[in-house]
Amino acid sequence: SRVMGLAILLAIVILIIALRSVWGLIVPILSAISSMIVMYGVVGFIGYHVDNMVLSFPFLIGFAVSIAYSIHLFSFYKRHFRKHGHRREAIVYSFGEVGWGVLFTALTTITALLSALFIPVKTVRFMGLSTAGIVAATFIIVMILTPVLLSFGKNKKQHPKYLKNKHSKFENRLYNLGNWILDNPRKIFVSYLIIMGFLSWGLTKITVDTNYKKTLGTKVPYVKNIVAIAETELGSLYSYEVMIELPEAGMAKDPEVLHKLELLESKAQESEMTKKTNSILDVVKDMNMVLNEDNPAYYKIPDNSDLVAQMLLLYENAGGTESEYWVDYDYKYLRLSVHL
Repeated sequence: SRVMGLAILLAIVILIIALRSVWGLIVPILSAISSMIVMYGVVGFIGYHVDNMVLSFPFLIGFAVSIAYSIHLFSFYKRHFRKHGHRREAIVYSFGEVGWGVLFTALTTITALLSALFIPVKTVRFMGLSTAGIVAATFIIVMILTPVLLSFGKNKKQHPKYLKNKHSKFENRLYNLGNWILDNPRKIFVSYLIIMGFLSWGLTKITVDTNYKKTLGTKVPYVKNIVAIAETELGSLYSYEVMIELPEAGMAKDPEVLHKLELLESKAQESEMTKKTNSILDVVKDMNMVLNEDNPAYYKIPDNSDLVAQMLLLYENAGGTESEYWVDYDYKYLRLSVHL
């Protein structure tokens, strides 16, 4: 809601500066909201599950596209209407001049966004499909809704600015800018190369990080909660799993294998980032200590494979289920979980 509120506020400011028209303010926002309703209405009816991490992304694309298309149409309409004063003629002229350009812009944007469908990640595919759908819906709504709303009203007299001059002051400034660019091609090209070279060097400074605390920040409520839990003694933000396949079934009960797993676990714990580790060793050591009157000296791996097998069998018969997470039914695979 906060992102959407900021997007709408920014859109209003841009439209007021660019168009200075009531309809120029209403139509883009109405078109953007309508396209979002269309897109997410379809998503709701087909029962597609949406990832909340990317839920707001199509909204922002919809607003940006709606503003861009509307500015193109309104600028041509407003200029022609102020020059000649005929509303219907201005609408037909503006759509005739800009319609094809807006259409091909929409088609190229949709095609580029649909390329995300080739990526075998469900969230990325949703982003590509939803944003392409919103662009298509925005184009259709803008091209239909804009002329309908602009048709309301009467014709007006030619604007005084256009009685004396063929162009407005702003248009004259743009013409002067174009002439200045054509008069200084070498300076502009050299400046372009210098700026691009400097920014290309900046590309090497980019770092990729999946840490929510760095990328999203703790001002986001759920990130703040995740980080708070991760910083506790029992919590962790990340973890990785190590799966060990043994040559034969039943070897996971072998004390020699368990000692090697213990060595691997101790190596993982040497890292400063490691908070804790979990494996079948926790179950074996706990059972060995319990069966020896809770003597801490027995919190270790027994040296007898038959004793290990009996302890695990006793654990399962007593209703213990934790071992299922760390070893398979045939005792051929071992799992080590390392929490960071």
